[in-house]
Amino acid sequence: MGKQAKVSAALKKRKEVGKKSSNGGLLSFFSTTRGVATLTVVVVSFFHYMYMAQLFENDRYWSSLTESKKEMSLMSEQALYYSYYKQTVLAPTLGDAWHELVADNKTEYPQRPVNTLQRFNIYPEFVLGVAYRALQPTIGSLISHIDFYMQFVFALSGAGMGVMFLLAYTLSQSYVGGAAAVLLHWYNTENATRVQWAPPLRESFSIPFLFLQLLVLTSYLRRVSAEDGRGRRAGSGSGNDSS
Repeated sequence: MGKQAKVSAALKKRKEVGKKSSNGGLLSFFSTTRGVATLTVVVVSFFHYMYMAQLFENDRYWSSLTESKKEMSLMSEQALYYSYYKQTVLAPTLGDAWHELVADNKTEYPQRPVNTLQRFNIYPEFVLGVAYRALQPTIGSLISHIDFYMQFVFALSGAGMGVMFLLAYTLSQSYVGGAAAVLLHWYNTENATRVQWAPPLRESFSIPFLFLQLLVLTSYLRRVSAEDGRGRRAGSGSGNDSS
């Protein structure tokens, strides 16, 4: 009985040490240096948001345009996607907006009505349209619906860059790795993203969530791998003790 108690105590001690040690995942990033980590992600996200917005401003002189000219500057599929957002904002009721999107008889006229939400994946436009309608009594005098749309896209891109920093840190286990990924992305901005030239494109909404999926998957695999490694070491240790 004494020998078994010693083995159990040794296994328990290894388990506690394993929990305290870093497993290389996302949780360790925030648990060890939570303040610095949060500040870094916020700074990276905000700077990228401002960077994309400024590039867009420099390209189109956006702030000096009237609302109608801003809308006319959107070309090709950009105008198509934005039109559904505007349609949602200006519809008499949300019910009317929803019906016009799921039974659209204008986009592919004279063919039968189509569900544009599914056909063109314009769920972001509908959600943003609903959000602006809800916030309009508060922010309507401060920001127009088209600026609200554009600023949200740039903010989402900024959040995606913060997630990229976390992903690079998780893979490299180093702040240097996270910073290198962000700096290389900024250096190759023209080849890495088109959000600064064409905000309404589908990729502007999808890429940040792609980074998030990769981050969650990487953190999960690292945690599982670390737990499996500790289990194997504990098993071999118990075998040696019993022998």
